[in-house]
Parts: sequence; structure tokens; C-alpha cells
Amino acid sequence: FEIFLLILRWCFQAPAEEFVTLKLPLAEFRPYYRGQEISLDENPLDTSAITSIGLKVDMGPYLPENQAGVAALEIDWIKATK
Repeated sequence: FEIFLLILRWCFQAPAEEFVTLKLPLAEFRPYYRGQEISLDENPLDTSAITSIGLKVDMGPYLPENQAGVAALEIDWIKATK
């Protein structure tokens, strides 16, 4: 019995020192399995199967092209709509 966990990812860069409202359109999310992008045609998004949402902040201070020091991403609210 194999559990198939499909991850959908959409990347954006938050502007510095500014509050913004972002819309994350599900149609623009791309499917990944074990870190590799897979075909959206062969793995269409079934929105009725979505059970959770997670946020991940990449490009942290340990990479040479990023500034060192403290950073914050403040999220006031998250809303799902059709």
C-alpha cells in the first residue's frame, strides 16, 4: 500500500516594507512529487481533494546571494475562494 502525496507549488517574492494582497490562483500551481515537477496533464488538480495548505519560506540567509540577518513575513489572513 503506497501513499501518493502530491505537492503543488506556486512561487512569489514578497515586496519589502510593504503590505500587499496576493491572489494565488490554483490554475497556476504546478505539481511536484519527491521534489521533481510532474506533468499537470497527467496529474490534473482535483480541488475537492485538497485537505490542507502550507507555507514555506525559501531562499533563507544561508545562501550567498541573500542578505544576512533577521527577516519576517507577516500574514494577516488567508482566505480560500472559488
